[in-house]
Amino acid sequence: MLDILINQIWSHNNKHYRILYIDQEIDLLIWIETRYNDNCFPEELELSEFRALLKRSEVVHLNYTDDYVPIDNLTPKTKIKLENDWALITDFINEEPIVFDRKHFNKKCRELGELHNCSRQTVRRLAIKYWVNGKTKLSLISNYHNSGGKGKQKQLTLINGRQRTDNRKSIILDNATKLKIKKGYKRWYLKVKQASKRTAYNNFIRKNFPKEWKSKNLSKVPSLKQFIYWGELDLSSEARLKAKHGDINFDKDFRINEGSSYSSVNGPGISQIDSTPSDVELISEIDESPIGCPTVYFVCDVYSAMVLGVHVTLESPSYVQAMEALYCSFSNKDEFFKKSLLDSIESFELSSEDWPCEYIPNSIVTDRGPEFISRNSNNLVQSLGIQIENKESYRPELKGLVEKLIDLVHTELRGSEENIGIKDKDDGRRGATKARAYGTFTMREYLAILVMAIVRHNNSRLLKNYPLDHEMPKDGLYVPTPSEVFNWGILNKSGKLRSNKIRNLRTLMLPRENVNLTKNGIKFNNVWYKLPKDHPLRDVQLKTQRKTTKLDASYEPYNLNQLFIINEKEIIPCDLNLEKSGLFKNKTIWDIKSFITTQKSKISEAKDSETLAAIHFLESSENIRKKKAKKISSSPQSKTVKKNREQDKELERQRRMDAANPDNDKKETKVIKMTSTNLDQPDFLDFIDQLMGDE
Repeated sequence: MLDILINQIWSHNNKHYRILYIDQEIDLLIWIETRYNDNCFPEELELSEFRALLKRSEVVHLNYTDDYVPIDNLTPKTKIKLENDWALITDFINEEPIVFDRKHFNKKCRELGELHNCSRQTVRRLAIKYWVNGKTKLSLISNYHNSGGKGKQKQLTLINGRQRTDNRKSIILDNATKLKIKKGYKRWYLKVKQASKRTAYNNFIRKNFPKEWKSKNLSKVPSLKQFIYWGELDLSSEARLKAKHGDINFDKDFRINEGSSYSSVNGPGISQIDSTPSDVELISEIDESPIGCPTVYFVCDVYSAMVLGVHVTLESPSYVQAMEALYCSFSNKDEFFKKSLLDSIESFELSSEDWPCEYIPNSIVTDRGPEFISRNSNNLVQSLGIQIENKESYRPELKGLVEKLIDLVHTELRGSEENIGIKDKDDGRRGATKARAYGTFTMREYLAILVMAIVRHNNSRLLKNYPLDHEMPKDGLYVPTPSEVFNWGILNKSGKLRSNKIRNLRTLMLPRENVNLTKNGIKFNNVWYKLPKDHPLRDVQLKTQRKTTKLDASYEPYNLNQLFIINEKEIIPCDLNLEKSGLFKNKTIWDIKSFITTQKSKISEAKDSETLAAIHFLESSENIRKKKAKKISSSPQSKTVKKNREQDKELERQRRMDAANPDNDKKETKVIKMTSTNLDQPDFLDFIDQLMGDE
C-alpha cells in the first residue's frame, strides 16, 4: 500500500486535499482543501478511516510537485514582505496539533493581530496560505501568476492603450464584429495562399462594411491592427503557418529542426532514397534535339552521408525507376558503368575501387511517394528482408542528405562560364532565353557527371558539422569524409549491412504482377508465354482447360522476352511464345502498354463503324419492307405457297441464264401462271418448247 506522508496531495469527492498532520498513536490525520476560500480550514479524519477510503479507491494520490520561486529571484520588495509575513505567523504555526483547533486558532490570530497591529483576518489568511501551499516559508509568496484572468477577454468600457498620433479615433469592438474578423481572417488570408494581411483586410472591409467605404468614412470600422490581433488571437503560430502554407510546406520550410539525420542511427545499414526533377536541360543522343529535364534518384547511407547509388531517367516516378537506383546501390559499380555505357565516355576513368559500395541495407527510408506505396515494395521486404520506412513528405531533417547533395551538384554545374542548359530563376520569363536552347549534355553524359560528383563527394567532402563519436578522434577522424565515416562505422559500429551475394538478386527486385495460366499458355498484358518443357506446372496447365489459374510473376520492364514465375520459392523462366506474340519480341513494358492503348482505341473505333453499319442495314431493310408492305387478310395455304415458290424459282433460273449468256438475244420474259387448266391442254408442251426457244 502507498505510504501516507505529510504534504501529499490527494483527490477525494472531486476535491484536492493536502495532508498537514499525521499521528499514528491517536489515529489522527488532518488535511486541508487546496482551493483557497474564506471558509477554508483544516479538517480532522481518523487515519484508519483514510486507509479504508484508500482501500476502496475513494481517495487517489496525485503526483503534484510544488513549484516555488527561488528566493534569490525575488525582488527586494517581495523579500521584505515575505520576511514580515513569516515573522507574523512563525510563533504559533508550529504548535501542532493544537493549532488545528478552530477556537485556539482564532484566539491566537486575534492576539497576534493586536501584537503586530494588524487584523485577525490578515493572520488567519497567512496561516491558511502557509498550509495550502506546502508548509514552507516560500509558500507565503503571493500567487501573482493567477492574477489578471489569463486567457479571458476583458469587457472594455474605455479604449485601452495609448492615444493614436493620427486624427482617427480607435473603436471598441463588440463580440459580433470580433466574430466577423475571425471568419474574414480565415477566409481572405489563411485560405488565399498569395494574399497579404493588408489585402485580406481590404477584402474584409469591402465585404462587411460596404456603406462605410462607399461613403469614404472609415472611422467606425476596425483598424488593420485590430483585424490582425483578433484574427490571430485563437491561433498558435504553428496552426497559423499550417493553415496558410499547408502541412507539407510547414514541415519543409518552417518546422523547427532540432534533430540530425546522422545521429538517428548507430552505424551503416539504413539508406535513404529520394527523387527530384533535375534543373539541367538534356539533348537527344540521336539528333541532339532537346528532350527536357530528367528525374534523378539518389540512394544515400544515413550514418555517413555516403552516396550508394544513382539513377537518371526520363520516365515518371515509379517503383521500376526506384528499383534501378537501389540495384545500383546493391551491385558492383564496374557492372553499373558497363551497363550504363559510361565506360565508353571520354575522360570517364572511374572504377569500382573509387566507389566501393555494393551492400544490402537493413532498411530504406523514403517518403510516401508512389514508388514504395505499392505491392511491388513487398518484394524488398519478403525476398531481401529489407524494411521500408515511409516517412512524411518534405521532411528535410529526415531526407535532407540526399536533397542537399542534389543542390550541391547543380550549384557547381551553374558555376561554368558557358551556359550549359541549367535553369535559373529567370527561366521562362518573358524576354529571357530558355535554358533549353543551351542544352549540352546527353542523358548518358549527365549521368557520368553525376557519378564523378558523387565519387568526389564520398571521398573528398569534409563533414564539418558531423556529430563525432567519442572514439573517432582516437582513430584520427576530426573532420572526416563520408567514405571515412562509412568504413569506420563498418569496423567499429553495430552496422547492419549485408552481402549482395544473393542468387537472382535483380529478379527478386523486379516488379511483380498476377498472370493467368490457361491451357493456351501464360497470358500477361495480352502477351503469351510458354512454360519450359517437362515442367510440373504443365500438369496444372492441362487441368485448367476452360478455367484460369492466377500465378505471381516478375518481369524485366526493359525486355519482355522472358517472364519469371515465382512459385513455391522457385523462379521459373518462361519464354515469349513467338507464334502467338512474336510482335512483342525485344519490346519494353511501355511499348506493350502503348500498343494495347492504341489497339483498344482502334477497336473502339471499329465497334462504332460496326454499329453504324448494322444500323444502316436495319434502316435499308425497313425501307424495302415498307415499299412492299400489303394488307394480308388471312394466312395463305400451303398449296399456294408451293406454286408461288416454283414460279420464283423459274424466274431466278432465267435471270441467271441471261447473266451467264450475255451475248444471247434477250427475250422478254413472260410469267405464265401455272394453273391446272394450262396443264391439261394438249398444246401445252408445244408452248413450252416455243417459250424456251427450242425450234
